[in-house]
Amino acid sequence: FVDLGASLPTPCRLSLQLYQEGAPLLVWGTGCKLFNPNGTTPLTTNNYYYSLTRLKASGFLMIGAKKLKVTGLTWMDHEWGVLSPVGTPPIWVLQDMQLSNGVHLMNSTNAGIKPKENVKMKSTATVLWPDGTSTWVDSVTIPLKSPFIREEKVGISEKKVEYYLQYKVDIDSSELKASFLVKSLMPDQLFIDSGLGLPDVYEGVASCEGEINNNAVTGTAWIEQSLG
Repeated sequence: FVDLGASLPTPCRLSLQLYQEGAPLLVWGTGCKLFNPNGTTPLTTNNYYYSLTRLKASGFLMIGAKKLKVTGLTWMDHEWGVLSPVGTPPIWVLQDMQLSNGVHLMNSTNAGIKPKENVKMKSTATVLWPDGTSTWVDSVTIPLKSPFIREEKVGISEKKVEYYLQYKVDIDSSELKASFLVKSLMPDQLFIDSGLGLPDVYEGVASCEGEINNNAVTGTAWIEQSLG
């Protein structure tokens, strides 16, 4: 790939070895949820979704002639089948979190609803506990101030989309009481459609801090937004 943000386009190369430790996060608690009751096969009826959230990574990054050794912990999603509930547009917001107490969490708002500043959104969270168990709970997500605004002309009209850089996530269930603030680490992390007719998607590395059952936690995070 090429770094187009440099003064001169700079070729880049990434080579990594990835190794998952422990159980996957099973989205919906089971890895499977009914999205289309009129489907005739499992793949046209259900959404299947799991994430490898403890992928240890090591390798190198080449930026031009400069070679950098890199290590870290990363996350991989695998989703297939029916990708959104029948009748909903391809609009979604989610936050992934790798927390300092070993808990990993995926929070997603109800499909088809665009975020608005300080307006509560119904959402659900899949929690991967340190023992490898996945559970699914209700949550509330609140977009916060100062969105990144993407403006472009589409034909004779103008397109303006607000991608929020901070989200507050609250969980109040019998098994888990938690609150998190998730912040994007840089404003413009938008993957722009290259003419294939697909929606632009904000894929943003982030940080998070908050508490679980009255214990403070911090962690790495990810903000994903497909808003049309």
